[in-house]
Amino acid sequence: MIINKKLNQKDIIDKEFSVDYKGYNAKEVDLFLDLIGTDYEIMEDLLTNYAKQNHLLESNNQKLLHEIERLKLELLTLKQQKQKLEAKGVENVDIITRLSKLESIVHDD
Repeated sequence: MIINKKLNQKDIIDKEFSVDYKGYNAKEVDLFLDLIGTDYEIMEDLLTNYAKQNHLLESNNQKLLHEIERLKLELLTLKQQKQKLEAKGVENVDIITRLSKLESIVHDD
């Protein structure tokens, strides 16, 4: 995530204003800018942490997507193997049925 910032904490804290006739109290302005700078630092830390968490989650998501694809392929392979075994099972049942009929014919005679 790219954020185009115009200021950083140091810019805010170090900002100097010129004093004009009936201007603001310089100490009040400095204290207020210090508070803003501190809040700005907290926000920068939060953004950094969120960016790290986002990267980690995206990485984990990609791993899970690859795992899903691998499992889909494995499932497809297992389904194909099952179909082959079922087909062989039907063939074996047919052979056993024929053999049983032949045995019954032989024993009945």
